Order: sequence, then structure tokens, then C-alpha cells
Amino acid sequence: MRKELDDQLVLAKVIENIGQYFPDSRPLKLKNIVEIIGPSFFQNSRIYRINLKGDSSAIIVKVMNDLTCHAQSQFDALHRVWPWFSRNEFDLNVPKPLDIFPKYNAVVMEAVQGMNLAYLIVQTSWPIMGRRKRPSTVQAMVRAACWLRRFHGVGSIDISEENGHELIVQKIHQQLDQCQIILSKELRDGALKAIQDALALVEPKEDARAWLHGDYKIDNILVTDNCLTALDFGMQSAGNVYYDLASFCNSIDLVRIAHKQCLVSRKFLEELKEVFLAKYFEHNGSVDVHTLCTFQLMGMIQKCLYFTNKYRHQKLVILYLRKFFTRWFNQLMKKRTDLG
Repeated sequence: MRKELDDQLVLAKVIENIGQYFPDSRPLKLKNIVEIIGPSFFQNSRIYRINLKGDSSAIIVKVMNDLTCHAQSQFDALHRVWPWFSRNEFDLNVPKPLDIFPKYNAVVMEAVQGMNLAYLIVQTSWPIMGRRKRPSTVQAMVRAACWLRRFHGVGSIDISEENGHELIVQKIHQQLDQCQIILSKELRDGALKAIQDALALVEPKEDARAWLHGDYKIDNILVTDNCLTALDFGMQSAGNVYYDLASFCNSIDLVRIAHKQCLVSRKFLEELKEVFLAKYFEHNGSVDVHTLCTFQLMGMIQKCLYFTNKYRHQKLVILYLRKFFTRWFNQLMKKRTDLG
């Protein structure tokens, strides 16, 4: 009940400020130009859409569900990169930030159009028109790489910012301990040792550090025929670019779990990842597969923990997840072993 009251207060403030967000809109009475749709409920937020009747403009109001997700961080990230993307000629986009309400943990932004990239991948498995969707899906991978490359090039960062490896390993150890119903002890021990060994060899490289999106995945990307927009910035901090690259690759691997109607072959999913990585590194060396595998391992452990907490009482789902993650971890560990 309290959340509903807070949401209504935020919406009232947004409607009151519409003239500031869109100063060129026609000066009609608010009751004649506004319609509110929502809320739509997501894992970490509640989303409202405010349409301006007779106008192509619309507003998204995103209210975070808990204090672990910060509207201020998303607003700050959008505010930092918006000037760079608003003037680019490559049809790469971010939502325009409009307002922030820290008291209610809510951020306001201009609505953007497009199809969810995850759903576009799902469509490639459709019996009749699936193959016709594949070229546009591959092109979307190219754009997704261009978007991330551009985002990582925005602004300067302090290379001295680095989390302690011991704290990272300790956190991963704790996460693995909570994944016992999905990951065997052998897999958990192997993954932890692989990450420990890899982190011990990691040295901060200036060309591998940038401002991070923090949650760059296919579900957070909208595509149209001539534009790609990334949403839902997960953090406002600097780090290794492989964090975002691994997050995107893992989201492709997980599409068959996150979208049960997806029957895309693993071969085609591998092709999509290859296209994405090749384009990202087109003018900047080649992918460090060993580092990518390490960050994929760390990211997938977090996903495994999420699924463990969500489905721990659904035995059939847990059996399926156990099979999927066992195969995935074994394949990645083998890839790392083959690299030496």
C-alpha cells in the first residue's frame, strides 16, 4: 500500500513537470494530454509509461523495488553518456534522462521504441519465418558491439580503481556455497580455483578499463530497423571491459532458459557471440579468451545463485538447471584448459 501511495506521488510530480521535460509540446491542459499505463512489474522495478495524447513523445517512470537498486546511479550514468550518444551518427542510442526522485528511488526518462533483442533471437527459432529473422539478428549483434565499444570510450577513468582480488574470491566462494543444489562440489571447487588462478595473473591495463554498463545483456537492448538502444544501466563505476562483454555473452547462453519458447540451436548462439566479439575488437586487437572465460565464470555463478533462490522448491526445474549449468561449466572449463 505504501509503495502504491509513493508511486502516485511520483507520477503526480512528473505530470506537474511535463512542461519542463517537453517545452515544445502544445500548451494543453494536463488532463487532456496525459494517459498513464502501468505499472508493469519486473524483477527490480515497477515501470509506468505516460503518453502525451496527440504527441509522439512519451515518458517512462522507473521505480526501484528495493534499496539495493539505485535510481540515482542509473540517472547519473544516463546523464553522463547522453550528450555523447545524442550527437552520434551511427543510430546508437540511450534514453534521455529527464528527472530523478531520490526520496522515492525513481528515475524518469524519455521512452524509446524497439523490439527486445532477446525476443528477436527467439523469433529466429520460429518454424516458418525464423530463418528470415537471422540476418537482422546478426546485424543487431554488430550494432550491440558498436554501442558497447562507443560506451566504453566515453570519458576518462582512474586506472587505480580496482576491487581487491581477495574480496572477489571470498564473495564468489560464498555464492558457490549457496548453489549446492545445482552445482556439484567438483564443479564448485573447479570454478573457484580457476577464478583464483586467473585473478592472480590479472594486471590492470588501461585499454581494458572503462566506465561499465553493469548489466549489458540482450534483455536490456531494444532494436529497430535503423537504431539500437541500451537500457537499465547496472552501475556507475569503472572496471574491466570484459565484465560487460561476459555479461552479454552469458545472456545469449541463457536465452533458452530465460525464454522457454526459444528453440534456437547452440551453434547459432555461438555464431552470434562470435559476431559480437569480432565487431567489438575490430579496431582494437583481439579478444582475450582467457580473461573473457574468467569473467563469464564469475557472472554465471551469480546467475546460478539467482536461479537457485528462485526455483529451489521446484524439483523438476532444479533438475533442468542442474543439467544446463553442469554442461555450461564443463564446456567453459574445458575451453580454459585447452588455452593452457
